[in-house]
Amino acid sequence: MLLIDADMRKPRLHELFGEAREPGLANVLKGATTPADVRKTKVPGLWLMPAGSVSHNPADLLGSERVEKLIVYLRQHFDWIVIDSPPALAVTDASMMSQVASGVLVVVDCGRTSREVASAAVERLESVRAPLIGAMLNRVNFEENADAYAAYYHEENGTYYSDHDRAFALPEVPGSATS
Repeated sequence: MLLIDADMRKPRLHELFGEAREPGLANVLKGATTPADVRKTKVPGLWLMPAGSVSHNPADLLGSERVEKLIVYLRQHFDWIVIDSPPALAVTDASMMSQVASGVLVVVDCGRTSREVASAAVERLESVRAPLIGAMLNRVNFEENADAYAAYYHEENGTYYSDHDRAFALPEVPGSATS
């Protein structure tokens, strides 16, 4: 799996993995280096392409034809490519990157992202026909949200299925082998 840091405005993935920011995506898109500059991380099976050098206008780079060519090339070498982009409402970068993605997962920050902001982000992505596949809620703190739905799913409750749901069985079909 390859993780690409396409957040050229506030790149952070290189720091998480203890890697240098350059060379990276911006350098590849400018033609200053090759896609072979991806790096193995300490996580087995995970490779990283950091954001690369600072660009005065990341949208120009991310909106170029080189992005699509790069992704086509990388798909030949990786089964999974995850592209981390800036927030969809902050800048157009996420919308542009969605055009080369097989699927877009909207990440919602629990307690910080309002329903209105999340909805507006989805609407922006839908307006460019992004292939939305779902949403992920991150930074959930079960202790702080004990009175919310989070407690309902907490392991102390065992399961969120009722006893009635667990006892559910399909009715027998008359004339079947089991009747």
